[in-house]
Amino acid sequence: MEIVRAALGSQVTLYPLSGALFGVIENPLDVRIGVIVSMDGEPNQLIKLLSKVVNEGVITVNGQERVIDSLLVIIVSRTLLTNDIAKSIVEPISRLSWKLVLGPVTDFTYFSIFGSDRIDELRSIVIGSRLERLDRVPREYSIFLERLNDYRDEVLAFRDRVRQRVLQYTMAIRRGAKESKDAVIRHIVEAWVKGEGLEDQPRSLGMRVVGLGLALLS
Repeated sequence: MEIVRAALGSQVTLYPLSGALFGVIENPLDVRIGVIVSMDGEPNQLIKLLSKVVNEGVITVNGQERVIDSLLVIIVSRTLLTNDIAKSIVEPISRLSWKLVLGPVTDFTYFSIFGSDRIDELRSIVIGSRLERLDRVPREYSIFLERLNDYRDEVLAFRDRVRQRVLQYTMAIRRGAKESKDAVIRHIVEAWVKGEGLEDQPRSLGMRVVGLGLALLS
């Protein structure tokens, strides 16, 4: 799908399921990104679908479950306004926690919404995506490339933030695994005493360290 290519700069194979399209981008040296595209989908069904993916951190692609680190959600509607989609779908999902304990959904999910009032913008981005693959683009069409680049830059910035967040809590887990039981507990308690509550770090880091501490005590 062209809008996914526009967002990520590469083609992604999408598979239909439950009224939406699913895909995963995997790279051994990068975060695993799940992709969900809804075209004029039913809002309640989409909320149910997104809630399941967000809570489990797993996406079903071509009948196989794939673990993901982040999620790109593209919602297109020719009948609903962008703000209405944000209120009815994005807001309820944003109140959840990624994989139940790893922090706010918005830290791990990028919502790209194109309601009926943004269809022209979507069309411009798609045109830009097609134009960039041409050897030469007439100057009068450069506006389409600019809109494509602006859109892609937003998605790539999100991807970089997720990459850093995942790296931080992954390093914390590895560090914690090498510490003694007392050292793990000391790290947790000292953070509480300082009033950090582990909130100055990604919440995922705090929960993983706490979980590790409990595991070591068992």
